[in-house]
Amino acid sequence: MDFRQALLRKTAAILLAGALGLHFLLTGYFSFTVYPRQGALGAASEYYTVPAFYQNWLLFAPDLPAYDAQLECRTAQAGNWGPWSDTGQGTFPAERIEQSYVTALAQEVLQNLYRSNDKTQFDRIVESGAYRQATRFATQLRPDAAADSLQLRLKFRFTPAPGKAYTFQLSELAFPPFTHDTAP
Repeated sequence: MDFRQALLRKTAAILLAGALGLHFLLTGYFSFTVYPRQGALGAASEYYTVPAFYQNWLLFAPDLPAYDAQLECRTAQAGNWGPWSDTGQGTFPAERIEQSYVTALAQEVLQNLYRSNDKTQFDRIVESGAYRQATRFATQLRPDAAADSLQLRLKFRFTPAPGKAYTFQLSELAFPPFTHDTAP
């Protein structure tokens, strides 16, 4: 009986040490690398860390974001667009996962949105991995078999300056409709 108990305790200790080691590896890799994270370890660290631990601030000193963004989508069937709906609203894990896609898509907007001939150009954004991930996320959460088009929209609420918490500014950016014909 002592041999079984010793073996059970040793196995439990090894499993606990392995789980803790894996936890620290994944959260540490997520915390100390820059987005986009590459490879299988990067994907695993985001899949593990974002839903449960991601808070959008830096260790030891909060870094208040300049804005809060929400991802919305709507679908069309035979040219008739439905209402806009928040993609992450309703379920806790979906909201956390949505925030990582929103952050990546907002970075794409900051880096790649431009104007040419007095028209806003989305070509660089819709070809990006962040846009494809956000589109895939929206279609998985809002499956509509009859829909022939999907459109994404980012809603921004900018953080007010310190001491002016009663003021805020809202802005929206709707992307071109996504259909299987226009898929990147």
